[in-house]
Amino acid sequence: MIKADEMDMCKAIVIGSKGVNAVGLIRSLGEGCVDVTFVSTYSKIESKYTKEYLRLPDNKKKWLALLQKYGQISKEKVGMFPTDDDTAFWIDENYETLQEYFIVPHAKEKMRMLADKSVMNEIAKKAELNVPDFIKLSLSESERKNQYPIILKPYAGYAGSKGDILICHNDNEYTNAIQILRKQGYKEVLLQQLLDDPEQEEIGLMGMALKNGQVVIPGIIHKIRSYPTGKGSTSYARFSSDMSEINEEKIKQFVSATGYVGIFDIEMIKAYGRYWFIEINYRNGQYGYTPTAAGYNLPVNWLYGMKNEKVEKCNNLQEIYYINERDDYRHVKEGTINKKEWLKEFHAASAYGIYCPGDQRPFIRQYVKIPDRVIIKGNKLKSNIKDLLFREEWKIAIRKKEDKSLWEKGGESKEFTVLPNTIRYWAADPFIISVGEKEYLFFEMFDRLKSKGLIGYREINGDKIGKMKIAYEAEHHLSFPYIFEYKNEYYMMPEYSEGKELFVLKAIHFPDKWEKIESWMQGKRLVDSVLLNHERENYLLTQDLKSGYSSEKLSIFIRKGKEWVPHKQNPIVKSLANARLAGKTFFENNQLIRVAQDCQDGYGTKLHFNNIMKLSEDEYEEEMFRTISVEDIIVDSKERFCGIHTYNSDDCYEVIDLKNPNRIRIGNILNIMWRIIGKLKK
Repeated sequence: MIKADEMDMCKAIVIGSKGVNAVGLIRSLGEGCVDVTFVSTYSKIESKYTKEYLRLPDNKKKWLALLQKYGQISKEKVGMFPTDDDTAFWIDENYETLQEYFIVPHAKEKMRMLADKSVMNEIAKKAELNVPDFIKLSLSESERKNQYPIILKPYAGYAGSKGDILICHNDNEYTNAIQILRKQGYKEVLLQQLLDDPEQEEIGLMGMALKNGQVVIPGIIHKIRSYPTGKGSTSYARFSSDMSEINEEKIKQFVSATGYVGIFDIEMIKAYGRYWFIEINYRNGQYGYTPTAAGYNLPVNWLYGMKNEKVEKCNNLQEIYYINERDDYRHVKEGTINKKEWLKEFHAASAYGIYCPGDQRPFIRQYVKIPDRVIIKGNKLKSNIKDLLFREEWKIAIRKKEDKSLWEKGGESKEFTVLPNTIRYWAADPFIISVGEKEYLFFEMFDRLKSKGLIGYREINGDKIGKMKIAYEAEHHLSFPYIFEYKNEYYMMPEYSEGKELFVLKAIHFPDKWEKIESWMQGKRLVDSVLLNHERENYLLTQDLKSGYSSEKLSIFIRKGKEWVPHKQNPIVKSLANARLAGKTFFENNQLIRVAQDCQDGYGTKLHFNNIMKLSEDEYEEEMFRTISVEDIIVDSKERFCGIHTYNSDDCYEVIDLKNPNRIRIGNILNIMWRIIGKLKK
């Protein structure tokens, strides 16, 4: 497991061309809490994870001096990730200079030679991989030495395009292919045996090689469709961690033999009952975000592996689907795939080319044809209008606790009352507590004008529910107000990850005056934390943003004096489907229950209820027994909701939150006006 303190001060640049390769890298690094700078001759990629943008001149001779200057101002070495072959070769050719300031993928200035397909094929043969028969063919001679069918393609993996790959079944096709390639300016090509098995399957192996010789391959990309069919890039695929059919050790031997250090993408074909090596790309593949979505963040692990020679094991990875929506939808336009079936596949996918539920800027930028910027002359205001206008919001819903609870079978049948938001504020993360004869609802109260959360409350007196009021505000964003009573005093532990602190508040005058009494784990970005007292031990359940994607790993700490000691099994849960907390743990009907939110298809899509079977200093075991989706919830509103991510209750009430889909709201317009006024005042 990567330690949080080993991840401090981590930065990376994603350098090269725009496209799905770059977007996948940026998202993987950003979800791993790495500060990302996009460096390119192209315009900025509008991802929420792009912290900075550095424009490169068209002249590559000027790149080195510019990047040296960038590297000099950083306290730590910066990770470098190329997005295309040409940039990868440039990095390798300047390895000696760049490695002083950057952690770089490289082959010690031999990468361009290693990209020669005849060279990589020879290395693959020495590693005992199956390689189709081949020769390097000079087009001035055009002598054919292989039996038909054959394939002609650029001998260097980076040269030309997939459209320059030509298949020949007879002499006429061969002669025409030679003429076409000559006109394209090629002098040499690779002539290779064509694997013509009608049942053949293309696969991809995304992996990484470290400087200590370690090679990691999380799984296989099974390519289902490409565009154009047969020649194009992968447009729809299945990822699986099951590699029992391939000889993983021989593939690792091949990668080690190249001497390459970095992220790679190996293409193979299964034909005639065997796997055949086709080529290796010394960079991230276009489906590069897929391993991250499945549970293993390749770019982040490579970066920290290069720093500390420690990487996470590829355990418990999910089988998921990848779709490049831009290319794959062309099959629908051409009538080769039914639109309804395609939409089902799209919604079932967990990784995409451009689209991402939690990072919609690249998708909107590319496909939504509305003005995307407000620019005020003389100021640096460049807020993306589409992100500001089209924003999600959450609402809280409440119901009296009668008969069966939501987590019990049949408990979803009773209606929830949806509480209204205001123009300025919306509410999420509800917690409820009984004080005397009244109930109090605490929640994240998101201020649209300031674009940050604070802690709000509503008073419940009988059937009357009071207005939103402010309970506590801090410098940074606040949410998830875990509230509890102890010895007739009231305490709150809100999420304060932006302030890199987990603190406890005590009510001086309940419910609207609080003071900070304790601060724990300073420097850590902890989210959605709750306390649990079990068998005379105090436990803290939490997630650290610095230990990877916040929705992926759940850890426990045990209170020992004034210290919090990590549990021996940390992370106790490692799953996008069931790690992130969705409320406090509670004990009911002889069950100790942990509520989790399912983030596989985006932040907060379902609730899972887990029975904690074992909890001690040495052991943790749980069993999921109940799942609730937003479609299961009955509400008194005609509004459409598309998410749920919090559940809490007390003796009288159950509370949840529900997500409205992105749309234009008056509060969003006020937010834009607020930002503009703020900039003009400066």
